[in-house]
Amino acid sequence: MKMKALALSFGLLLASGCATKLSTLDRPEWIQPIQAVELAAAAAPDGVPGVFRFQVQGTGTQDNFSYLNSEIDYRDQRCLTIEITPRAASELEIKFGAPPIVAFKGKKILVRGVATRVKIVFISDGKPTDK
Repeated sequence: MKMKALALSFGLLLASGCATKLSTLDRPEWIQPIQAVELAAAAAPDGVPGVFRFQVQGTGTQDNFSYLNSEIDYRDQRCLTIEITPRAASELEIKFGAPPIVAFKGKKILVRGVATRVKIVFISDGKPTDK
């Protein structure tokens, strides 16, 4: 079975302690990662719009994009991943004083966007694998 991940294109990002109060981040109307995974799976190939809330446990970069993950391992099927474009990453770095992968690690965030399932292709020796 091919591994799928959940990616979220974002529109708005707030970090606890920076732009909003923690009590605001704990409202029940925010979509949690596992809910986002289930909703996106049910809606596939379409996405699910909403405001998503999680604590950033893992981060990474690839091809000039930055990623914020709800799980330590981005391959975890429960993981909700935020993909940040280079331009948005630059703007967030100016606003928060550090690159997003540093500024938001360990922080609770809210993201407005659309959650969609995205296939993760594993590369070995420079070639895609069937895993």
